[in-house]
Amino acid sequence: MSSFPRRSALLAAGLVLPVLAGAQEPAALPFEQVAATIKPGTWTWTAKLTANGAPQEFGTRTLTLQKAKVGTGWLLLDAQSNAMVTMSDSLVLAAADLGAVSRSLNMKTPMGDASLAMTFTADSVKGALNAPGQSQTIATRNVKGALTNDGVLLLALGRLPLSEKWSGRVELLNPQSGATMPLTLAVKGSEKVTVPAGAFDTWVVESTGGPAALTFYVAKGGPVVRLVQAVPQMGGTMESVLQKP
Repeated sequence: MSSFPRRSALLAAGLVLPVLAGAQEPAALPFEQVAATIKPGTWTWTAKLTANGAPQEFGTRTLTLQKAKVGTGWLLLDAQSNAMVTMSDSLVLAAADLGAVSRSLNMKTPMGDASLAMTFTADSVKGALNAPGQSQTIATRNVKGALTNDGVLLLALGRLPLSEKWSGRVELLNPQSGATMPLTLAVKGSEKVTVPAGAFDTWVVESTGGPAALTFYVAKGGPVVRLVQAVPQMGGTMESVLQKP
């Protein structure tokens, strides 16, 4: 994301995979269906970074979904912290399809404070980004179904009707460039995993099209209980696991 501090690999600029001739593009994620079944809740994951064979505790992420104070939509609160960064992100989502209505992000880093404010209409995204040594006005086209916070994807995966051979796609919006990046998801099998929240039978969902390989372990019936992300620049992986409620 250029000089703006990275919050998630999902929102960084990445590779776009070529579409093979004759290949059928997966269907877009059915956010209307997810919106009809989603429920309030709080989920916390802790992350561990393993680089050069040495694991170390990295940080914590908590998602809280609650009814918005105004209107009929949802409020998604995303709090993340590690040794270097503390971030709070508030996203108002439409009740019908979880489309973004507004977003407010604040981040503290060793380089200074950063903030991001965005408002969304059916066809536009406007806002402002402020970071140390950088100020930018945001004015770009909105894309139906595009995500500006990957927390929405974590929630959606826990409510989708996953099964063998399931696949889907979603667009990720980079607020700095205004560009969208396609992410393709596919179930690659099932596996039983044990995390601090318990033992779960999970669907193993892999992503392609982003800047780093992602593997989601989604409990059958939800939520995402484990996430493994490649960190190629460090020759390692980041593993996030769900904690007890």
